[in-house]
Amino acid sequence: MNQKDRKKFLDALLNMHDAAPEQIERLRTTIKMLHTLCRFRSITESTLTQLQENKLFFSTADRYDDPFDTYFYINYPKLQILLDQFYHMLSDPTSRGSFVAAVSAMGIPAKEILEASTVSSVLPNMQQLKDRICQVRDTVQKNLYSICFCENPLNETLWLKYGDNHRGFVLVYDFYDDATRLCGFEEKCKNCGIALNPPNIYLVYYCDKRYDATRYTLSLLLSNALNITQLPTSQALFQAMQQSTIWEIERISLEPV
Repeated sequence: MNQKDRKKFLDALLNMHDAAPEQIERLRTTIKMLHTLCRFRSITESTLTQLQENKLFFSTADRYDDPFDTYFYINYPKLQILLDQFYHMLSDPTSRGSFVAAVSAMGIPAKEILEASTVSSVLPNMQQLKDRICQVRDTVQKNLYSICFCENPLNETLWLKYGDNHRGFVLVYDFYDDATRLCGFEEKCKNCGIALNPPNIYLVYYCDKRYDATRYTLSLLLSNALNITQLPTSQALFQAMQQSTIWEIERISLEPV
């Protein structure tokens, strides 16, 4: 797929707000089914064992060799303004109108947080914010699992970098060759989570700026604050926040610089 096709997919992803079937179908229509996927490997005891056992292992984003992959951008001035709004709105009942507008913009039902006034006591100030954000980024990266493939088994760059300068090998997965398809067809597949719920295959779109995950960061910070307060409405709000940021992990990981 060319860069234009990848951009079309990313634009559809950026406009996703929930997991409604029609939105997921709209996203799927932007993905052209590939004939093959390829993975370049060097020759080691581990890679040969994986080849023999027909296994692949996911990597976590904190171990990527490119430090800018998944290193999402956070607009600190914008985040400070958002936090200030929450401080004010949570402490001043007369501000509920603007509060409803701000919360609604995040996709969070305002009624779920109107009673949670004590959450402001555990929200961070700007002095604490950067340390917490570093922890948020680290947590996100450690919980983001993926395996990267390419379309072309003759990709010179990947042969040099991941194929040990042409001394390694490339695995080619042919989606149209039923004779070599193993996953899901063996007896042991009956209890395999990957076979029963296959991982999604997404396109990566390289761009010249990092994804702005400011809203997502605020959602994580607020979720942590609500977990600390243990308010009766916390669980409902926590679920609402998760729903409003349901596609953020994909946006962060599929738009590297």
